[in-house]
Amino acid sequence: MTPGEAATIAAVARDLRGRIYAGEFPVGGKAPSRQRLAKDTGISPESAGVVLRMLAAQGLVSLQQGSGTYVLPRHCYRVGISLRHATAQKTPALARYRAAIQEAISAEPAASDGTVGGMPGMSPAEMPVTVLIETGGLAQAVTLALDLVRGALAGKDGKPSEWDLDGASVQAAPERD
Repeated sequence: MTPGEAATIAAVARDLRGRIYAGEFPVGGKAPSRQRLAKDTGISPESAGVVLRMLAAQGLVSLQQGSGTYVLPRHCYRVGISLRHATAQKTPALARYRAAIQEAISAEPAASDGTVGGMPGMSPAEMPVTVLIETGGLAQAVTLALDLVRGALAGKDGKPSEWDLDGASVQAAPERD
């Protein structure tokens, strides 16, 4: 798969996720089939299958062979990620990284109520991120939050940043009403 194909698949998945969250496809109802998604978006049926499997892995849809793709109920989880800078020193790009993460949270239909920043007395080499994720399960919420942060830290050039995501501490819990 080329980087262009991967970007197109990610964009179609983000769009379909947004349509699900907007209520275009209600919980328990059918989401577009692989063929319908391919026809509506102009991607190949194989790529449409990848999109649907991505959403299934995120706990948003259930793929029922021969029956269709069904929207699953979602739950809210608060995910906190504490990042550390590799050099443990203040980075001049801190504001840019914070803005990129906040932008990624704002652009994700499954995410809301995100905060990025430091607290008084916190080392400038630390960056806490908290986000509310609405998805099918706790594992999917953590994965989506980490993917949002990972993508934002990589930036538009795709190069890894100095922020240590592998060593990040992650806490997640169901959000109570």
